[in-house]
Amino acid sequence: MLSVLSRHAPAPAVVAAGPSVLAMEFVANAGGSSTAGEGRLAEIVAGLHTVTGEAFGFGSDTRIGPIRLRQGWHGDWARFYVEQRLRPVCAMADERGTLPRGFMGRLDDFAAPAGTLLGDPTTPGLIHGDLWAGNVLWRDGLPAALIDHSTRWADPEFELAFIDLMGGVSGVFWERHGSLRPIRPGFRERRVFAYQVFPLAALEQSMS
Repeated sequence: MLSVLSRHAPAPAVVAAGPSVLAMEFVANAGGSSTAGEGRLAEIVAGLHTVTGEAFGFGSDTRIGPIRLRQGWHGDWARFYVEQRLRPVCAMADERGTLPRGFMGRLDDFAAPAGTLLGDPTTPGLIHGDLWAGNVLWRDGLPAALIDHSTRWADPEFELAFIDLMGGVSGVFWERHGSLRPIRPGFRERRVFAYQVFPLAALEQSMS
């Protein structure tokens, strides 16, 4: 994941990797963001999302925190999101008793019309996958590197929904991003909530 991400966005370079060790480049950093830095982060994210793939997913299984994510390659984004993301992580959270009663039944109700609700993202875009302000190293107010990634090809709106949920950026980020990659109508009204179910369920799973 890191090797792919570092080709298209500032990220630590891989020095060496093995079954039980990952050695990365040290990235000098200090302080937090600035107005110019948030604009630059928006440019990085928008540029990352323009890197397109032939299918959704990734070439090997990945992780977000302690949760193993099954990958592979898929041509149907809505099906991939529901079956490879929502169902597994929600099932784990449900087993631990951290989801509201009847939630899994509601997930079944969502699954059938998911393709209509989520729409067609057209082409798979490369995403960081776990991007929020805490996963950005800053230097002189500008992004020095993106860290703690969960890289894959997905609907870029999935990334934007995660950023919206976790916060840490202001309207400067959203204005600059919108000028580079306008968001399709309906994101704020509907799709953002569908995409935020996954990180919320993952958080319930990892904290329980």
